[in-house]
Amino acid sequence: MSNRSTFSRVRGDTWIIEVAIADTDDAGASTPYAGLADAGVVCTIRRAITGALLWSGSKAAGVVVNDPTAGRVRATVPASATVAAAPGAYDVDVEVTAGGRVVTPFLGTLSVEADVTIP
Repeated sequence: MSNRSTFSRVRGDTWIIEVAIADTDDAGASTPYAGLADAGVVCTIRRAITGALLWSGSKAAGVVVNDPTAGRVRATVPASATVAAAPGAYDVDVEVTAGGRVVTPFLGTLSVEADVTIP
């Protein structure tokens, strides 16, 4: 089961997206998603209307596991990627691959706001 969140960021800024992801069992009990140190972790941002890719990062580029036992992940999206974002809604997810299992423990909706200062 996924944790759904809605948040906003300003176009052209460096975006820091921090999430605490949890594993929820069939009974609805939630525990921190442990074992991220050895897992593959990918964060992807796509335009909600068109599905066009804005940014995707992994542990090799842009995604850091802050606390692998508490399920804390931070994605840093560079300003060079966000400057191309049209204002509006974007879908965000964090996908984890471990032990032959692929799960999406975080789904979000990102609202990109227009910036005022244009370099």
